[in-house]
Amino acid sequence: MMWTNKAKKHALQIIDEIKSTIVLLYSKYSLSTEKLAVNWMIQINKTKIWEVLSDTTSKRLKNYGGFPEEEAPEFDSDMAKLRNLVEKL
Repeated sequence: MMWTNKAKKHALQIIDEIKSTIVLLYSKYSLSTEKLAVNWMIQINKTKIWEVLSDTTSKRLKNYGGFPEEEAPEFDSDMAKLRNLVEKL
C-alpha cells in the first residue's frame, strides 16, 4: 500500500490523538507504567514477518499472475535466506 502525503498526515494526527488519550487515561485513572522488553516487541514483529515470508514463494505468487519459471528457484532461495535471517533475530 502506497501512502499519500495526505494519508500519512492523517495517520500521524490520529497517532497524536491516541497518545493524548493515553496520557489523559493514565492521569484520570492513576495508572502505573510498565516497561516492555524490546525483545518482546521484536519477537512479535519477527513472527509476523516470518509468516509473510513463509507465504511468499514463487508457487504462491503464481496466483497473482505469471511468475517467471526460470526465476523461481532463485526467488525461493532468496526468500529462504530472508526467513533464516529473521530467525536469527
